[in-house]
Amino acid sequence: MASLPHILPAVAYTSAAQHERDVAALRRGWHCVGTGQDYAQLHDYRTFDVMGTGVIVHRTPAGLRAFVNACAHRHTALTLAAQGHREHLQCQYHGWEYDAVGVACRIPDAACFMPFKYGDFRLEALRVEALGDLQFITLDPDCQPLAASLPTEIVSRIARAFSPTRKQILSLSINHPCTWKIPIENVLEDYHVAMLHQHFVARHPRLFKFFKGRPPVGEERYELQAGYTSVKDELGGDSALYRRAINWVRSGAEPAFIHTHVFPNLLLGDSGVVGFFQQVFPVSESTSRSLVRMTMDVPARGGALGDLALHAVKRLARLLFDQLMREDGRVFPAVQHGKRSTSDDGRLSSAERRIHAFHCWLQNRGLLSPDSNG
Repeated sequence: MASLPHILPAVAYTSAAQHERDVAALRRGWHCVGTGQDYAQLHDYRTFDVMGTGVIVHRTPAGLRAFVNACAHRHTALTLAAQGHREHLQCQYHGWEYDAVGVACRIPDAACFMPFKYGDFRLEALRVEALGDLQFITLDPDCQPLAASLPTEIVSRIARAFSPTRKQILSLSINHPCTWKIPIENVLEDYHVAMLHQHFVARHPRLFKFFKGRPPVGEERYELQAGYTSVKDELGGDSALYRRAINWVRSGAEPAFIHTHVFPNLLLGDSGVVGFFQQVFPVSESTSRSLVRMTMDVPARGGALGDLALHAVKRLARLLFDQLMREDGRVFPAVQHGKRSTSDDGRLSSAERRIHAFHCWLQNRGLLSPDSNG
C-alpha cells in the first residue's frame, strides 16, 4: 500500500489560534470524567478542568450530579481539591453550601441577602450521562444525548469493556508537555514500538509479544469508519502463560485486543479481560492532559490463593501500562519542539492509516484555523 499525505501542517500543532478553534469545537461534545467506581461512596466528589471550565462531579442520593465549579455568590471555585467527600458542597471562601441539585441551602448571615427564596441562588448544572460504568459530562446544554452522539458499535464496545462488574485497577491523570493531538497520534500506530519500548517484556518477545501485526483469525486488522478507527491484534497470543492467565481470570477469554479512537479525543482499549480509556483534554497550544482508567474482570474464584493471584495479575497489568505510557511520554517534548521548528508538511506510511483518517476527520469538519491552512 502506498504512503499517505500528512494533512495537518506543523502549525496545526503549535498555533494559539488553532488551539482556540480546537477547544471551541471539543467543548460541544461529551467528556469522560471517570467511572462510577471513582464515586463509589455517597457524597464522593471529584473536580476537573475541562478545557478552561472548572467542573465538580458529586455523588448524591439521586445519583451523580455535575456543576460548574464556581460559587453563585462571587464565583470562587468551591474547592481546588482533586477529590473529597462532603454531604453538601461548600464554598471555601464564605461557606455557602449547596444541596444535591446545586441550590444554596445554607448561606451564612443570610439576612444580608434578603429578599430571596429557595432556588434563587444555585450552581450552574451540567448534564451527566453514563455508558456502562463510564461517566460523561457535557458543557453544551444543547448537545444531543450521549448514546445518540456515538456510533452504535462504540456504544456496544463501551458497554462491554466497561461493565460495572469489572473492577477498576488503575486511575491516572497525566500532564503532557505537548498539544493534545500528539498523544492521540502516538497510539494510532505501532511503527514506534521497536524504538521506544525497551522494557523487559518488549526485549523478550518469546515471553509476551505485545503487537504481532496481525488481527485475530478471520478479522481485518484496521477498521476505518466515519466516527472512529480501530486496530485489532492478538495481544500476547503466542504466550501459553498469558493464555492460561486470562483463562484463569475468565474462562474462555481470548487474547484478542482492540484499540479504538473515537473522534476526536477518546481512546478505548479492550483485551478481553482488561479495558482502559484515555480521554485527552487540550490545555494550551503546547500542553494537554489525559484522564486514564483501567478495569479488569474479577474471577469468581476466591480464597487466599485466588486473592494473591488476582493481586499479582492486577499489579502486572498496572506496571506494564504505566511503563508504556512513560516510554511514549518521553518523546512528546521532542515532537512538540520539532513541530515548532519546521514548515515541512511531513508524511505518513501505510501503517499510519489511522492518523491519516484522524487528519481527514479534522479537515472535513473545518476544524483547521486559517493559519493552519497556510
